[in-house]
Amino acid sequence: MEIIPVIDLKSGQVVHAKGGSRADYRPVESQLTTDSSPLSVVQALKNNYSFQRLYIADLDAIMKTGNQFNEIRLISQTFPGLELWVDVGIQGQDSLEHYYQRLPGRPVVGSETLTEAEIFKNNLKKSPALQAVLSLDFNAEGLLGPSELENNSLLWPQNLIVMSLDHVGKNKGPDLDRFNAIQKLASNHSIYAAGGVRNDHDLNILTTKGISGVLVASGLHNRQISPDIS
Repeated sequence: MEIIPVIDLKSGQVVHAKGGSRADYRPVESQLTTDSSPLSVVQALKNNYSFQRLYIADLDAIMKTGNQFNEIRLISQTFPGLELWVDVGIQGQDSLEHYYQRLPGRPVVGSETLTEAEIFKNNLKKSPALQAVLSLDFNAEGLLGPSELENNSLLWPQNLIVMSLDHVGKNKGPDLDRFNAIQKLASNHSIYAAGGVRNDHDLNILTTKGISGVLVASGLHNRQISPDIS
């Protein structure tokens, strides 16, 4: 199972995501580095863990208060061996095409910001070599975004993130019931779990469930995940 580190960018810094309340996020406090600048955090992660992909959430773009595009480009240039998965708050086909024109890596389309539920049908036909990743974003009340996305695997691309926002950064453990429900509908998809993964024990549980990968932040910065498991 693949481990994908997560960095959340806001105002030029990596911040600690907690529970989806993005306006309240503060600079990350890490046992890996005392510096919250993006390049320093990515380098610290690379010094301690082995990974091929990095997930970046541009919180300024998602909240429409600006963007961290220059930081994303700089990360790509500094670490050319990393495949970037990047969420910039894509809403539909136009903003997806805009992403391809301006930013490196593979776009992540979060259901939370999506307004066009059939975007992936269009994208798969138009750009098969540049398939976006869909993040099904859930809070305690359920799916955020177009409701038809939740139970219709025909609208899902190959790579699918199941994001439990109410578990993010709260040391609650993964939302296993949510993953199980999505897995039943996504037998031909690669599923990546996000939110609440704390330690090696959680990773082992998800491995037995056949999850393709896990998005993790706090568990890495707190050294609760062993370097040799990545």
